[in-house]
Amino acid sequence: MATTEAHRQPDPRRFPAWQRTMATMLGMTLASAGLSDASEDTHRQVSAHVHGSAELTIVLEGTDLEINLTSPAISIVGFEDQATTAAARRVVDRAQAALESAEELFTFTGTRCALRRAVVDLSAISEVDEKAHDHASESSRELSHKESHAEEDKHSDIHAHYTFMCNDELRLRSLSTELVGPRFGIEKLNAMWVTDSSQGATTLTPESRTIQFR
Repeated sequence: MATTEAHRQPDPRRFPAWQRTMATMLGMTLASAGLSDASEDTHRQVSAHVHGSAELTIVLEGTDLEINLTSPAISIVGFEDQATTAAARRVVDRAQAALESAEELFTFTGTRCALRRAVVDLSAISEVDEKAHDHASESSRELSHKESHAEEDKHSDIHAHYTFMCNDELRLRSLSTELVGPRFGIEKLNAMWVTDSSQGATTLTPESRTIQFR
């Protein structure tokens, strides 16, 4: 039986490497297929932090299926600030648990794909450990306060990365996801994918949650 690894506090530095690798593969393949404009438009939409929107990238290489979700925090938890209250922390915990439940979020047709790894990063909105600041000087606190105001206009992202192993990649026909709809706050999921036999880009909605690979 496949072992699932769900990390509560993953190293966020790992996500940019995954994203660069997937973006490079997608960019090269989509460009060759004449879909680069769609890819760039999708990236611009997510970069603009449109509330209710998120980005999903999918790469199938051999039997290895990699899925990466990038979403503005507000699209999933309803806020972008640090979770400093008990209520906000409960919302973050529920989002963490829901995003880690990858086998409930993705279904496949044509072949069986088993979850190998699920890594979720909500560090952008997780509360800073106050114990680490117990011995900070008053001047340091004032500096942090000023820096926090400088960060107010910046947006927070949530990342999730999933690795599946499929029994027969040539028989994988479609992927459906529960990421869009009432479970989270995502109403538009801009998806891009590359497989050995197809590539494309589309927008998933609560009414249309399936990507057809073949």
